[in-house]
Order: sequence, then structure tokens, then C-alpha cells
Amino acid sequence: MPHRGADWLRTAALIALALVGACGQPGKAPSEAAAAPRTEIGLLTSLPLFWPEAEDPADLLSAESAVPWPRAVVEQRHTLVPLDTLEGPKGLSRVRAAVLAQPRPLSPGENVTLDAWVRAGGHVLVFADPALTAESRFALGDRRRPMDTAFLSPILTRWGLVLTMDEAAQSEARVVNDRMAGELPLHLSGTLGLVSQPGVAAGVCRIESAGVVARCRIGRGSATVIADAALFDEADETRETALMRLIDSLAVDAAGTARESTGGGPQEAGNDRQSGPPKHDEGV
Repeated sequence: MPHRGADWLRTAALIALALVGACGQPGKAPSEAAAAPRTEIGLLTSLPLFWPEAEDPADLLSAESAVPWPRAVVEQRHTLVPLDTLEGPKGLSRVRAAVLAQPRPLSPGENVTLDAWVRAGGHVLVFADPALTAESRFALGDRRRPMDTAFLSPILTRWGLVLTMDEAAQSEARVVNDRMAGELPLHLSGTLGLVSQPGVAAGVCRIESAGVVARCRIGRGSATVIADAALFDEADETRETALMRLIDSLAVDAAGTARESTGGGPQEAGNDRQSGPPKHDEGV
């Protein structure tokens, strides 16, 4: 006679395996973070994420200059590559994954480059905050101050997204649950919506996490857009965990595309889901 305890254990194991498999579709689940390979990740930002804010550039090279916590956390498992531009040999061509965190406005050429890079298999994580709440030592109007408002409408529209300020957003900080980040801190976040333009090859996007996160499949690559940058405020365990989960997911996606491009797995034509013919020089 079979042991009922053994039957229960086998059933529980099968359920656990099914749940793990379900978490991976679509996208890469946080459970895969442990398998995320060390990845070079480009970083374009106006925030003090790679270097701290400093009055004098020479202060950045001093031994007393503290490494910003986001850089310290990410570089435990990956390598950040600071980018001054997205174009040319010093731009996105150096990496397969990138983070755009409240970047300066992109030039027309950078918008074209970013769109083409993603469609060719690049993976980008974008933080676009319509009302930045982080404090800065630099006054309004100082070019060293982080962007108070994200100006990314051209590329977001190209991908089929629109970013608006959430008029109903409460002034108090809050947390939403995101399937990749886990607990995602927010403060005066924006709202992402879907928009279409005739003749523009938008991505296939899904709005998640109470309208704050959009995940898009664009050609052979992907873009995750978060309408807030409060994740980079003062360090705490919640922020550190959420950032690492998002970065690990980005790295896993980039590694998967790399395997496909080197023959590790075929790229199915059906994965290139677009709302129209690919016209890379339009809508940016």
C-alpha cells in the first residue's frame, strides 16, 4: 500500500515546479536572478548613481568620495558602463543591456540609435519620472542638477507608450508590488498608457503595477519603463532588493538574446511582434 505522506510530498513538489515555470512567462522571473550572468550594463543618467554630486569634479577622484549606493549594489554582480552618449563607438554599441535613469533629453540621433539598438536585440530599463522628488545640492537652473522632469516622449511614443503625471498621486511615498522588482517604492509617480500612431512600428507593451510599469517586446529586444525614480532615494533593504532584481532580470534577458545571436537558440519570426512594418526612421 503506497505511503500517503510520500504521495503528498510528490504532489507538493509538482505544484512547486509548476509555479516556478509559470513565473517565467512572460519575461524572466526573479527566481532566475541567481543564474544572471555578470553583464556589462550601460548607464545614462542625470542622477548621482555612478558618481556622487560634487561641486568640483576633482572631488570625485578623492579617496573620501563615497560610491553611490546604487552603483555599489549593482556592481556586486554586474559592471556598470557610464555613457555620455548613446551614439557611436562610445554609446550603446558597447553593451547589450542599458539603464536610462532620468536621463537628459535625448537628441534625435540618440532616439533613432536607441530604437534601432533595441529592435536589434538590446534590452533597456528606463526610469522616467515626471516629478522627481529626490533632493539635490544644486539649485534649480544648475546644469549639474538632475532632471526634475523626464523628457522622453519621442522614444516612448515610438514604442507605443505615453507618460502622464498621476494627478491623483498622493504626496506620501507608497509601495506597489511588481512581478520583477517585488516591492517597488514610489513617490509622486507618473502613469503609463498605450498609444498608437498610424504607420509607426510600435512595440507590444503591457501596462503593469497599477499603471507605473510598462514592459514591451520591441523587435528582438525589450524595454521596461518605470514612471518613477524614487527607487534611487535613500538606501534601504527594499530599494536595494528591488534594484538588484530588476538589474538581474535585465541581465538574463540580454544573455538570452546573446545566445540566440550566436546560435544558442533560433529566433522565431513570430517573436518580432509589431503593429506595423518596421520603419526605423519614423516617429522618433
